[in-house]
Amino acid sequence: MAGIVLALAGTSFGQGGTTATLNGIVVDTTGAMVPGADVVAKHNATGVTVSAVSNTDGVFSFPALNTGTYTVTVSLQGFKTYVANNVVLTSGAGANIRATLEVGALEELVTVSSASEIVQTQSSTISTTINANQISKLPLTSRSAMDFVPFMAGVSTANGNRESIINGLPRGTINITLDGVNIQDNTLRSTDGFFAIVSPRLDSIEEVTVQTASQGADAGGQGAVQVKFVTRSGSNSYTGSGYYYYRNDTLNANTWFNNRNGNPKPALLQKQGGVRFGGPIVRNRVFFFVNHEETRTPSDTSRQRVLLNPQAQQGIFTYASGGVTQSVNLLQLAAANGQTATADPTIAQELQDIRSSTALAGGLTTLDANLDRLTFNNHVASSNRLPTARFDVNLAGNHRFTSALNYQKPYTFPDTLNSRDPAFPGFPVAGGQESQRIAFSNWVRSTFTSNLVNEARIGYSGAPVLFSPQFTPALWSASPASMNGVNVAFPSVGSQLTSPGGANRTTNAPNTPTPSSRNATALLVEDNVTWLKGAHSFSMGASVTQYTLWAKNQTLLPTANFAVLPSDPASAMFNATNFPGASSATLTAAQNLYALLTGRINQVTSDARIDENSGRYSYLGLGVQRARMREADLFIQDQWRPRSNLTINAGVRYGLQLPFSPLNSNYSWASMT
Repeated sequence: MAGIVLALAGTSFGQGGTTATLNGIVVDTTGAMVPGADVVAKHNATGVTVSAVSNTDGVFSFPALNTGTYTVTVSLQGFKTYVANNVVLTSGAGANIRATLEVGALEELVTVSSASEIVQTQSSTISTTINANQISKLPLTSRSAMDFVPFMAGVSTANGNRESIINGLPRGTINITLDGVNIQDNTLRSTDGFFAIVSPRLDSIEEVTVQTASQGADAGGQGAVQVKFVTRSGSNSYTGSGYYYYRNDTLNANTWFNNRNGNPKPALLQKQGGVRFGGPIVRNRVFFFVNHEETRTPSDTSRQRVLLNPQAQQGIFTYASGGVTQSVNLLQLAAANGQTATADPTIAQELQDIRSSTALAGGLTTLDANLDRLTFNNHVASSNRLPTARFDVNLAGNHRFTSALNYQKPYTFPDTLNSRDPAFPGFPVAGGQESQRIAFSNWVRSTFTSNLVNEARIGYSGAPVLFSPQFTPALWSASPASMNGVNVAFPSVGSQLTSPGGANRTTNAPNTPTPSSRNATALLVEDNVTWLKGAHSFSMGASVTQYTLWAKNQTLLPTANFAVLPSDPASAMFNATNFPGASSATLTAAQNLYALLTGRINQVTSDARIDENSGRYSYLGLGVQRARMREADLFIQDQWRPRSNLTINAGVRYGLQLPFSPLNSNYSWASMT
C-alpha cells in the first residue's frame, strides 16, 4: 500500500509520536528574510534548551521537541533581540513563529507574549488537543483518560464511551497510542477499536490529541484516526498531588423493580486513592515523574434466576387451556404408561439445593404456573493498581533519552460482565477476570548538526487477560448442587430454567465450563530523521510493528442436555388425550420437565482440541493458538516554504502488511489418532 500526500500540512514527527516540531522564519521590518540569526528554544518546565541558526532563507526548525510550553529567543548583531513567550507545542500540531527583527542594539528586547497556542498556519491537519490543565477541570465520573476523548469534536457516543466512533468511521480505523505505542486490545480491534486495554490515567498524562483528517505522510500508517496520549514528565520544580475519592451508596434509593421483587438495594462503593510526584534529579539534566493510583470498587450485581416451583419440582405440570387451568402429575402418568416414574437422585438434590438457596438472599416471585423467579444480589470484588513512571535524561548537549512505563493490574471476582457469577446464592461455580497490562516506550532525540535531527523509538505493549482462571473440574462436584463432574444444562419449561453451573445474564442460557486467556502484544521500532535544507524541511523515517498473539481455550467437562426424543417410548405419553387442549409448545414444556426430573439425557457435548506439542487431538484438552503479523512503513515528506506566507507539504508513504502467520500447527493440521 502506498500513499501520496500533497497538502498545506505541517509535521507532527513520527507515527503516533509524542514530540512535535517548532518551525519559524526570521524577517526584518520590510519582510526580507534574515539569515544567520541565532535561535534558542527553552522548555519552560525543565530549562532544557536547543539552538539553531536561520538559514539563507531565514528559516529555522526544531523537530522532535517534547510537548509543553517554550520561550523562543532570536538574536542577531545589529537587531533587537526577539523573545516569544508561552509558545505551546502539542503532539497534535507543532507551532510556527514569524520573528520580526527590528534594527537596534542586541541588548534591547522585543517581547511577544501569548497565553494560548500560536496558530498553526502551516498545517491543515484536523486535530484537537486537551492538555493536563484542561483535563483536570473536566467533569468525569472516572479517572480514565479515555473517558474524556468523547468530549472532542467528531466523536459520537451512542451507547457508552467504549462504543464511540469518530467521524462515522469503523472502530477498526482508530489507532490509540500511549507515548507512540499502540495500546488497544488487538484481538478485538475491528469491532472494539475505541477500547484501550492499557487505560491512561488522568494524573499520569500530559495531553491527548485526536487527529481525524488531512494527516501528513508521516502519521497515517496504522489508522485513519489517531488518538495520541503523552505521559506527564518531570520539570525543574518539585510538584505533586495526592487524593482520595470515596463514593458511598447510603443516600441511593433502591430501584422500583428491586422493591417489587423483594430484593435489597445493591451495594455500590468506590474507593480511589493516588499520589503523583515529579521534579529534577539533576537540574536541567535529569527529571522524573511517578504516579500511583489504586481503585477498589466493592459492589453488588442484581440477578434474576428462573427455577421450578415446589409443585413442578414434584412432577406436577400445570397449564391453561380455554381459560381452564389443568394439572398433570407427570410421574403418575409415566407409571401408568410403564415409563420411569421416579426422580433422578442427582437432579432431585440439585433442585432441592436451588430451592434452599432462595432462603439465603433476595426475593422470590411467581413467574407462571410452573416457575418462580429469584431476584438477588451477587457480591463483586474489584480492584486495580496503576503505577506510572517516566524519566528524561539529557545525555549531552545534543542527545536526550526518555523512558516511560505504564503498568496496570485489574482484578474482578466474580466476572459479572461475562456471566461467570454464581447461578444461585452460595453456589460454588464462579470465575473472575484478571490481567497484567504493560506499555513502555523508550526514545532518543539526537541533534547531529544544526540542520539534522534524529529520533529513534522502541516500544512494547501487552496485556495477558485471564478469564475464569479459578475454574477447575472440582467446582462441578462441589456442594451445594453437586453435578457429579458434569456440566448440567437445564432445559426450557416455558421459560429457560437457570442451570446450576451458571447462566448468561441476558438469555439465561446455560454457561459452559470454559476458562480461557489471550494476549496480543505490539512491538514497535521506528526511526525518524529531519533535515533542514534551504527552504525545505525533509522528514523521512521507517517503522516496523510486530503483533504477536496467543490464545488458550479449554472445555473442562462435558455438558449434559435433557429432552424426550421422538424415538423415546415416553414421547407417546404427551398427546392431546393426556393433555387436553394443550398446544405444541405446552407439550414440549411438559416433555422437558419430565426429561429433567427423570434425568433423561438426550445429548452430551464436549470437545477435543489439538495439542500443540504432539499435534494430536486431546479430549477436553487445552488448545493453544499462536500467530504473528508484521507491518513495515517507509515515508519521506518535504515541507517547502517558497514564500513566508506559503507552505507546501508533499510526501509519499509505503506501507507493507505481511500475512497473518501461525506460530504453531494448530491452524493447519492434526492427527485423528
